[in-house]
Amino acid sequence: MSCSDPFATLNSPHASPLHPSHPHASDDHTDPTVRHATREAIGIGLIWLGALVWTSTISYLFGYVDRSTIERQPPEFHLILGMPFWVVWGVMLPWILCAGISTWFALRVMADDDLGTDHAEELEADITGADR
Repeated sequence: MSCSDPFATLNSPHASPLHPSHPHASDDHTDPTVRHATREAIGIGLIWLGALVWTSTISYLFGYVDRSTIERQPPEFHLILGMPFWVVWGVMLPWILCAGISTWFALRVMADDDLGTDHAEELEADITGADR
């Protein structure tokens, strides 16, 4: 029986197709439109995740009222524009920031890829011709 490490090939950097020395690493046949869409989806997902964490954290820490202490000490709310401060900082601020970031992202970051020829007229002709 061999005493060699059975996981040696898995632990090797050459085992991963993401490693530059992997034989198939240079065979990137992914369409640029798919690469752009993936990059954009990851960016939007990270923005969404950041807003979720921020909103959940601020709303929980400052908006949650412990019901067992209400009788002893009523909660104090600091109002900003007639809303509790945690709503402004935990909900309104992320909405405004996400709207601004989304606008910037759509205008500056997203790629306007060529999707090929438009076959709408051919499809419409096929549909209308099929009804006759």
